[in-house]
Amino acid sequence: MTILDAAVLTGIVRERGEAGLEDLIEGYKNRSMNTIRAMQELLILTDFLMTFSMHLISHRGDLTQLAAEASYLQRWAARLGAMRVHALCTQIMVQSRSNPLNHEQDQIGCKVMLLNRQNARANQSLQQIFLSDPKVETKALIPEAVNAALILLMYMDT
Repeated sequence: MTILDAAVLTGIVRERGEAGLEDLIEGYKNRSMNTIRAMQELLILTDFLMTFSMHLISHRGDLTQLAAEASYLQRWAARLGAMRVHALCTQIMVQSRSNPLNHEQDQIGCKVMLLNRQNARANQSLQQIFLSDPKVETKALIPEAVNAALILLMYMDT
């Protein structure tokens, strides 16, 4: 699975132009980092509650909130074609909405850690799209350039 979907990014450039894509990337970067941080905090609290068998209702609410955070990030990932982030968010949502046992909750924690790494890779790949020759004043970002940058990133990823 590729990090980014070239067709999604090309569509954004066609609909909104370079500035629109850049705005979406900045919005995604900020929101994704904040959302993952919130997910990590929810997992810490849930682990604490599970350790001491405290307030099972509160524990269930934390997992529901974790699923909501994953859903929020999933929608943002879909908007920018961040395929791996989208897939991990889907898995976290499904597991959080089920009735996870302790070992399943550990799996959710591992997936959130993996999500953090894949999100960093997605953000890095999104920023790579806008790297340009320093001699050039403007960023000539046309759909073909987006595709070329993504193809290069796909080969670097493997």
